[in-house]
Amino acid sequence: MPHQYQSWETDQTLAEGLAEYYAAYPEFAGDSDFLGQPRATVTAHDICHVLLGLGATSEEELIVETFTALGCSFPVQEIVAMRKKAFVSELFRIFGLRRLIRRFLRTLPRILRAAWVYVRMPQRWPHFGWQPYQDIPLRELRQRFRLRPL
Repeated sequence: MPHQYQSWETDQTLAEGLAEYYAAYPEFAGDSDFLGQPRATVTAHDICHVLLGLGATSEEELIVETFTALGCSFPVQEIVAMRKKAFVSELFRIFGLRRLIRRFLRTLPRILRAAWVYVRMPQRWPHFGWQPYQDIPLRELRQRFRLRPL
């Protein structure tokens, strides 16, 4: 396991995991918007990577997007705001439709396992309300939300 936040037995807090994630992937860190998304949206997305113990490969991105759709709660105004952003069109521009479809099909079994786990969560992860959880160990958060490695 290359990063401590990826270990399911880590006592590292969510905030410590996020710092390690940004040290590993500095291109996602910073204060500015990223891929047409406001910084708060990017940080909330990166928190999901840490919570799930995932890196930044395209397959792992698909798992995080599945978690976001099925395992997170959002205020209605945030859903409307996110739909207005150019994230999907930016992904198509960067990766191309054919490459995204091929990645999706190759990752489909893992996505289906993830969907099963996320639908059965006892409560949804507060996508934009993660701050109260930042000092809680990842191991404890994963148990509380009944997450498991995929």
